[in-house]
Amino acid sequence: MNITIPEFTRSPYSIIVLSSVIIGIAVAALLMKRAKVPSRQIMLTSLLALFCIFNCAIVLAVATTGYLGFAGLGGALGLIIAIISSVLIFREHERVVFASWVITAPLMYSLSKNGCTLAGCCRGFEYHGPFALVYGEDSCFPVQPLDTLLFMLVFIISLIIFTRAKDKLNTGLISLLMSGGVRIFTDSLRESHQDILISQSQVITVIVCGIGIACIVLLKKITKEGTDNGK
Repeated sequence: MNITIPEFTRSPYSIIVLSSVIIGIAVAALLMKRAKVPSRQIMLTSLLALFCIFNCAIVLAVATTGYLGFAGLGGALGLIIAIISSVLIFREHERVVFASWVITAPLMYSLSKNGCTLAGCCRGFEYHGPFALVYGEDSCFPVQPLDTLLFMLVFIISLIIFTRAKDKLNTGLISLLMSGGVRIFTDSLRESHQDILISQSQVITVIVCGIGIACIVLLKKITKEGTDNGK
């Protein structure tokens, strides 16, 4: 059974991506609110995250493709920059703030891939089997829906661990590792990955995850071990 994607006079990509980021920010804000993070800190951190996500995503898209767009890995890097900045500015509730943002990143990415499915970007390799996505005369492996499914699963698992973990920062580390692994795997199924061993996106994924892991390790060292107050 194939899935035919209709042609749009106006692509819904931008609306879907913007909505996914806003939903992710709202979920992160809710998690921080439940952990008793001050409202002012939540609001300012959310605004900073919104600014950094879109700016870094657009810059990376232009730098790697030469076209104006939204690069998911750039958005992830922007989110990490926003988190680090927030932690350095407020110096409180560092662990729960960092973890709240990290575990909502897979949610944002999952929802945004619906835009890629409809827009036809980030296509999978040529494929004529079950659930193939058909764009005009091209039949592709449904890698974008697979991204949506797997990253939503990463978010759900991370959220369950987050609600039960004493040290919330450990949840962020687990979520980051799962996200990186899934991203590297699904990128190997894209049309752009054919005939190459390692793609540019996979390299950037490793770099972004490495930065995130380094930040978590450093944060563990500079914050108190006690986690009752969410730090």
